[in-house]
Amino acid sequence: MKIKNTRGINEKIMSYIEGRHASSFIATAILLPISTRSVVFSDEKTVLGVADEFLKNAQNDGVEYTRDEAIMAAMLLGLVRKHNVQGGQFPEALYDEITRNSRILHKDSYADDPYRKKIAIRSESVGKLKLAEQTYYPYEMICYNASTCSDFGVMIPSLAAFDCEYHFPCIMEGEKQRYAVSPYEIETTREAAEAAKGHVLVLGLKMGYFTYLAHLKDTVEKVTVIEQDADLIELFRKAILPQFDHPEKVEVIEADPFAYMETVDEASFDYCFADLWMNPTHAEPYFRIKNICRRFSMTKMRYWIEENMIGTGMGLVFVVILEAFYEMIGIQAPVTDGLSGTGNLQLEMMRKALAHEEITRPDHVDWYMDPENILKLLEKAGD
Repeated sequence: MKIKNTRGINEKIMSYIEGRHASSFIATAILLPISTRSVVFSDEKTVLGVADEFLKNAQNDGVEYTRDEAIMAAMLLGLVRKHNVQGGQFPEALYDEITRNSRILHKDSYADDPYRKKIAIRSESVGKLKLAEQTYYPYEMICYNASTCSDFGVMIPSLAAFDCEYHFPCIMEGEKQRYAVSPYEIETTREAAEAAKGHVLVLGLKMGYFTYLAHLKDTVEKVTVIEQDADLIELFRKAILPQFDHPEKVEVIEADPFAYMETVDEASFDYCFADLWMNPTHAEPYFRIKNICRRFSMTKMRYWIEENMIGTGMGLVFVVILEAFYEMIGIQAPVTDGLSGTGNLQLEMMRKALAHEEITRPDHVDWYMDPENILKLLEKAGD
């Protein structure tokens, strides 16, 4: 990649550098402690008191917040103060955006979810796996939905907390939660299930949440699930599938999903939902299956939390832009440490995809960092 040396382009890139710093701040001060389930505000009285004070100050400043937003703002402030290992100032605009992207959840927030209403979780084990129940505690901060892309490539997390204990089903492997039908799973899967039709192919079984929602639809004739974990399949067939409304519509095949997709006749399926990764940082399976399925033109493809996987691709694109930027101004580019072996491979693929590209105007930077164009670049990187 080549970058023209102009003031406008340089200022634009510096703005994106600030955005990447903000993203790093969010990951370190917010998402990391939440992922370890260490963010529980057990002193409800104090939280609500801080929220009331926040709401009062905001109203005095002419800023409108709901009380739920004020509660989340108070919790976010406490989290940032406790976990801000960088010691920097949290940007006010970013604080406001995260607050408005957050919510307080209640005991009945997912009472109408079809899976939660129908599927009863009983004590059952197969091999290393067992059905269980986990609990979110009152005012435990969680991610309830996928992040959204904000200005200059900043991924804004969707945070929430229940105002009561909330129990949700899961599959445990030893002491580790492997799969769950949590608010995050529900919110990030529902839309894809609503679009399913015809003969549906599912890559990755998990707890069968997507499969259940899809099989309920009159427009879905059959659901075929590809899963390679024999214990998971047996547990599903034994304890979950018999509770489906129409279990005869569901077929589970034990096979490696990647090998299966290399040879499958796409004319056999109308819709495919790929769900082979655990979270947005688990990018390798996404890139791999995305590359395999590029040949599909007849089957409608959907990828779980793709918007967040694009965030990973956005980071790779920006590394390439930065390398070209530093080369243009004649200084040594920072070392891209912290990447896994797979991450370095993906970065090399992106370098090749962008090798003959050129940025000659400031808006070109915006084009390369646009989520829709990131998808195009990811496909090009797979060539």
